Amino acid sequence: MKLCPAPVCRLARRSRVAGFTITEAMMGMFVFAILATGLTSGVLQSRRLAQLNIMRNTAYTVAQGYLEQMKAISTADLSAAADPSKTNKPPIATKSVSALAVGQIERDDPLYVDNVSTPAAGCVLQVRGAASDPANPTDVWNYKQIMIDLGADGKPVVMNMWIDVDIWRDWPNTVGAVPVPTMLILLDFEYSCDGYQSAGRQKGSLRTARTELNN
Repeated sequence: MKLCPAPVCRLARRSRVAGFTITEAMMGMFVFAILATGLTSGVLQSRRLAQLNIMRNTAYTVAQGYLEQMKAISTADLSAAADPSKTNKPPIATKSVSALAVGQIERDDPLYVDNVSTPAAGCVLQVRGAASDPANPTDVWNYKQIMIDLGADGKPVVMNMWIDVDIWRDWPNTVGAVPVPTMLILLDFEYSCDGYQSAGRQKGSLRTARTELNN
């Protein structure tokens, strides 16, 4: 019988000991797949949360901007915009800064409290049920488009936003035992973005009260 040299035999034994079986290789691949799936899911979830935060911060900033402007508008103009006795109410004269407007940054961006037969140019109204008042199936929402990002192709990512304005005059309010005339302004809004992974509409609400009814 021919024997192999000692160094060759040791190398052969070392090769057999250091190798992986098919079962071990498959188990390693299975563990790697689980880790990769978890990592991918975590990255996607982080991206989704980041997109939700961008949308939410933008929506609340826009709504707060409208609300701050309405605080500076006379109560007479606000009352006229919400007068239930009128069929063609004037809008609330607000302005906005738009990255989508060509050649114009600041522009008139009126808000309507109720439906009108002829809205101002550029204003889009949608009549539908109100989120804050399910009993009112014909509430009017102001539709806006807001640029919130740039896509990988350089095109703007646009967020859709719907704003419902409600104004109540003579809202119950007292200081001690003395009734104080108060106007309550409520903004309900919803927003969504087709360019983001976040599915469905998100909702928000802001409100403020005014007691200076003589201006």
